[in-house]
Amino acid sequence: MSTQDERSDAARRTLISAAIEILADEGYRRLTFNRIQDVAGLSRGLVNYHFGTKATLVEAVVRSIRERYQDSTRTDTPQNGHEALRGQAEAYLTRFEVDPRPAKVMLVLGTDSIGEQGAITAAVREVYQGFRDDLRGCIERGVADGSIRADIDPGAHATVVEAVIRGIVLQYLVDPAHVDLPTVTAAALKTIDSLAAVRADAS
Repeated sequence: MSTQDERSDAARRTLISAAIEILADEGYRRLTFNRIQDVAGLSRGLVNYHFGTKATLVEAVVRSIRERYQDSTRTDTPQNGHEALRGQAEAYLTRFEVDPRPAKVMLVLGTDSIGEQGAITAAVREVYQGFRDDLRGCIERGVADGSIRADIDPGAHATVVEAVIRGIVLQYLVDPAHVDLPTVTAAALKTIDSLAAVRADAS
């Protein structure tokens, strides 16, 4: 038999999953407590109890998406900086192909937050910055271990790599019939490979 804490955690996860579904399929304006209640199959009282406000719920959604992505990129296999950078991009695009909703949610929230201030905007900005920081960390590691060219600007190229990845997602969502995701993913990885240092034995 599950404990009260386990039931509470399960309800919270169900509500967050319902919010992700609504945001991805219906947009931010349709994210109401009544709609969450309908999708989650739980009472509105539970939505209020766990989150209280829409902003608090969205912050929890953003954190959940960020944590899931970080979990998907963890590996026990030693990697140099270039391998880690490549792995980050591949994990993002592969995960998107399996379940596009988290990436779509971040695009929806990112677009809605342009020019806005407040807790939701801050949470979205933190996730975008966190992703760039992860990419920059991979590049800095690669420069240090010799797997990435020394002339690379880690911050600038992290922003470029993020733009490529999120841009692919946006184009696929807008026009999936004309964006072959596996082929474009392979092209994106080749772009990342252009940052790799040339090995002496390859010259």
